[in-house]
Amino acid sequence: MEVYECLYANRFLRPYLPETCRYGPACLAEKLGAFNILYAKPENGSQGRGIIRIEKKESRFLLGHTHQENRLPEVAENVEDTVQKMEQLTGTLPYILQQGIPLLSADGRQTDFRFLVWRTGAKNDWQIASSLARTAADDAIVSNLSQGGLPAKPAPLIFHHFGKEKGRLVLELMHELAEAAAITLCSAGNGHFAEFGIDIGVDWDGKPWVIEANVKPSKA
Repeated sequence: MEVYECLYANRFLRPYLPETCRYGPACLAEKLGAFNILYAKPENGSQGRGIIRIEKKESRFLLGHTHQENRLPEVAENVEDTVQKMEQLTGTLPYILQQGIPLLSADGRQTDFRFLVWRTGAKNDWQIASSLARTAADDAIVSNLSQGGLPAKPAPLIFHHFGKEKGRLVLELMHELAEAAAITLCSAGNGHFAEFGIDIGVDWDGKPWVIEANVKPSKA
């Protein structure tokens, strides 16, 4: 939540952030009325573990989570039932709740992009070391490679959806957002930072969304 508030203070980044709040029954009930898809994430999670996806289907809600043995979602009959099931899944761990974005997909599998950003000199000198498209495994709710996601090059996927002219603009904006997120966190966050893994999703209109910032990004 501290990361979100830090990024939200940057006016350039603000329009590209999914709505996020600290998890609680009242927040959950409010966001269920506003969005068809929500993601609940552990405040101190990593590698996609413990994430819960809530999808509104007519009058019911489907709950999928990364620690279930099979990938069939649980069904909640109403908001109150959803709150009860969420309390069982989250336990005593602190969670945040994030607006779900209708992201690009490859063969029906959700895709996002990981930008590895390194500090190269002074406090605001950052550059992108690498970028990677990550496509979720079949029926998976996250695209993390540790959860079965598949890596690919970003440009061909973006060009496939938007063509080369618009695709270049989308890629350029994603690069700007990744660097801006790193500079913002380095300047305003508590600590000394040398690298970030910035996760960015792109919706079907070509708008990028800054989904997550990771201080210990995997470089495998």
